[in-house]
Amino acid sequence: MALTSSFRIIDPPGLPDKPRSPNHLGISLAGLALGVGIGLGLTVLLELIEVRVWHERDLEGLVPGHLLVSVPRLSTQGEDRYRWVYRWLELGAAVVMIRRDYQWQPVRVL
Repeated sequence: MALTSSFRIIDPPGLPDKPRSPNHLGISLAGLALGVGIGLGLTVLLELIEVRVWHERDLEGLVPGHLLVSVPRLSTQGEDRYRWVYRWLELGAAVVMIRRDYQWQPVRVL
C-alpha cells in the first residue's frame, strides 16, 4: 500500500533582495583595520626594541659619558653619483605622477 498525501503551496518561494552572507564590505573593512593595526603595532614594537645610534643625541641616553669625537660621513664618488642619479629619478617620478593626476584640460563653455 502506498501512502500519498496532497500538498498545497501557500506562498511561492522568492529570491532574497541581497545576499545574507558573506558580507564583503564588513570583511574588507575588518581586513583594512587589522592590517593598519598590525602595521602600527609592529612599527611601535620595532621602534622600542631596536637601538641604533644615528646622531649624537641618540647616544646621550645610552652612554653616561660625553661625546669626544664624531666620525663624519665618508662616501666615494660612485656613491655620490648614485645618490645624485637616484634623487633625480625620484624627482622625475614625482613630476610624472603629479602631471598624470592633474593634466591640463581646456575649459569648455556651453
